[in-house]
Amino acid sequence: MLQSFEVQQALINLPQLTAIVPASHIFCYAVPEEFQKVTDQPVIRIDDIRGLYNKFASNHAYGAYRTVEIQGWFNSKDVVRADKVRRLVNTACESIAYYNSYDGGFNIDPNTAELMFTTQYTKDSVVEDDGMS
Repeated sequence: MLQSFEVQQALINLPQLTAIVPASHIFCYAVPEEFQKVTDQPVIRIDDIRGLYNKFASNHAYGAYRTVEIQGWFNSKDVVRADKVRRLVNTACESIAYYNSYDGGFNIDPNTAELMFTTQYTKDSVVEDDGMS
């Protein structure tokens, strides 16, 4: 499973999060145009940003480090709810063994004038699925 979809499922399955951000507003890769100017509803986007691999001597087993980037957009006056969502995102990611590897904090998106956060989470898997099973 692509890591962005794995993370999306973890976010969608956290009821405390979907009580604030509807599951239909949690996207992988691209936010549909109709959601790009919405200022009264939070939106979350998840992207795969890198995968680092270390092969071992057997040339079969290897370690994989997968990283996703998560961005959230909120009404610029909704700081309390935005911070709660950021903490819930962290809880959901930790539940599937992704650890926080970067937190850009909150900024104002210059394109939408909405409050946004950017975080990255990395998962370390000792043996990567080769896709054959």
